Amino acid sequence: MWRFEHKDRIRRIFHSKASHRLCDMFVDARKTHKKPRWLGDGVSNRVLAHCNTKTFHAKSAQDAINRASEKGG
Repeated sequence: MWRFEHKDRIRRIFHSKASHRLCDMFVDARKTHKKPRWLGDGVSNRVLAHCNTKTFHAKSAQDAINRASEKGG
């Protein structure tokens, strides 16, 4: 017997884990310069185009600095 609050929490956890896993897959693809088998050519080209923008590189660099910071919150 499932309660509504359990279903909602399970859904949120699933989406969170799926989001993180998908992000990891894209990071791996960028690092290895290999298109994942499950990703279509059109989408792959758009992702690569996005990853090669100045905005993406600037945000990526700032995120790396933030992750390396030892200051709390």
